[in-house]
Amino acid sequence: MKILKKAGTLFSIGVLCLALNLGTASAASTESEVVHNPDVNGVAGLDLNKYFEDNNIPAEKQTILLSKVENNELWDAYKPESLSLLPDDFYSFNFFDGSQTKYYRFDDGSFMSVGVEVGGSQLVKGDHANKGDSSLISPLGSWNHGDYIDVWDYKVSKAVGTASAYYYADFEVGLPGTRKSRITNLYGANASGFGVTGTPSTEIVREYEDPGRSRSALARSYWYSQANLSFSWEYGVVGGGAETTIGTTCSLWLGVINGQIFVDSRVPYI
Repeated sequence: MKILKKAGTLFSIGVLCLALNLGTASAASTESEVVHNPDVNGVAGLDLNKYFEDNNIPAEKQTILLSKVENNELWDAYKPESLSLLPDDFYSFNFFDGSQTKYYRFDDGSFMSVGVEVGGSQLVKGDHANKGDSSLISPLGSWNHGDYIDVWDYKVSKAVGTASAYYYADFEVGLPGTRKSRITNLYGANASGFGVTGTPSTEIVREYEDPGRSRSALARSYWYSQANLSFSWEYGVVGGGAETTIGTTCSLWLGVINGQIFVDSRVPYI
């Protein structure tokens, strides 16, 4: 009987160990699935209700997008083939039309957008400044000098799904045939949806426009992705693909030429 009891005890211990091992294996498998099941649409930590409301996404489209999130399916806005659907003038703006935001909404309700926003009123600086003279308060963040227009606090922005970037610029818009446009300052850069942990850098690449070669005054903000993304911020760039890996340089470009403004994540050689 002692032998049978001992054997029974060993059998019970064996069953218990097997159960524990199976439980551990199951937990490890679940953990592995989580690790290899990334947030492809960049919604982690995002208040989707507010996101839908802020971007005027209809209720029926919200249902589609939420379903894709649950099934870890990429939103249309992130797919490389979606770029071909955008109109040719999507990234260009006429400076004299003021603030504008362009949306392209895809079938599932996701979108791409680009925008420009004129600055607020302020006391004109430089040669026109006259302390105490309220008549020199210029509206809409600009001052017309006759042959060019001073522009300040001009916001440029782009969004692809939940990823977005913006910054502010000061520049001069040269009137055609009189003076070249010139970018003078960049500030207030921000990017989100890229695992960015710091403030993006900025640089003025080409200070003056070159009308003879149809090249704009050119500047950008740029940052390095801190996460592996399931889409490329710079679709259409030579060598660009459907993945942005850790360390990838992402940019938001500003081009100014002949009264036209270009905002894109690709170099606007237009």
